[in-house]
Amino acid sequence: MQQRVARFFHKLLLGLAASTALLTFGAAAQANTPGRIEFEILRNGRSTGAHVVDVRRAGETTVATITIDMAGRVGPFAYAYKHRCTETWKGAA
Repeated sequence: MQQRVARFFHKLLLGLAASTALLTFGAAAQANTPGRIEFEILRNGRSTGAHVVDVRRAGETTVATITIDMAGRVGPFAYAYKHRCTETWKGAA
């Protein structure tokens, strides 16, 4: 059981890291288009949280704010994950 839980959390963290990287690069690629992208995080078809990317521009500065909140249960274990990141780009996007 402990190995199953450890594998689940390992996959969860790898997935979150990969999705954050992809969304961040996507935000960088679309830096000229400010806006908000919201994703619902699902596990076995049930909502476990949200992943939000906000992109703002002010002059030649672009700011991307990434927020991830999720919580759930794996067997008898409860988990909660929160991630906050702000990236700032200056100059031509």
